[in-house]
Amino acid sequence: VMNVASITKPVVGVAMMQAVQEGRLDLDADVNRYLAFRVVNPHHPARLITLRHLATMTSGIADRPEVYVRTYRFGGAAREPLE
Repeated sequence: VMNVASITKPVVGVAMMQAVQEGRLDLDADVNRYLAFRVVNPHHPARLITLRHLATMTSGIADRPEVYVRTYRFGGAAREPLE
């Protein structure tokens, strides 16, 4: 079993780069230009987060390990509910 996010990364990457080639996305623009909600790094609120940062995992935003680890099923562990 693989985390859905890991499987979708290549698909999202190709779609994103096609949109860049078509001039619909700018990798170095503030990501908030494209979102309906605001994203700010709480540790560096004055720094922009760009699509390039998100695509290369260099935004400075860290996952919360205690939440992330719960989404995996190890060996005989119970399945994570989809709700």
